[in-house]
Amino acid sequence: RAAEYLVRFLVRFFASACDLESSDGLELRTKEWEVAPLAVDHVRSSFFEDERLFPAGSTRFDSAPLMRRVAHEWHTRASLTAE
Repeated sequence: RAAEYLVRFLVRFFASACDLESSDGLELRTKEWEVAPLAVDHVRSSFFEDERLFPAGSTRFDSAPLMRRVAHEWHTRASLTAE
């Protein structure tokens, strides 16, 4: 269940990355899935490196899950707005 929550959080988070005030709601549904760790040598993100959004040192990379051949469906949800 923790992995399911993480995927839903990440989908909603990145869907809103372009507009921090509001965005279209989006939900990823899977019936079953398998996640494997992905080896990462280098990480760079212009979004997370933007100090207007995140103070220096406030974010860090911790993992990269890899999902392959996962049956899935995308579903629209109500718009998400920042409060």
